[in-house]
Amino acid sequence: MYTDGVTETANPSDERFGGERFKEFIKARGDQPADAFADPVLQELASWSKKRSGRANKDDLALIVVDIA
Repeated sequence: MYTDGVTETANPSDERFGGERFKEFIKARGDQPADAFADPVLQELASWSKKRSGRANKDDLALIVVDIA
């Protein structure tokens, strides 16, 4: 589960990360365990937005990752 802050994270050109890009990210890394998945998502969003750690996003961001066995 995630809030819209994930898909609405914008890059310097004001292009949003978007749902399709997030789906592709999940497909490429969906085999990772939950505890190894969240940090790469946040790193990808930081890289996309070109923001340094600690700088505020325009929107809130929440991500819940669960392993289902």
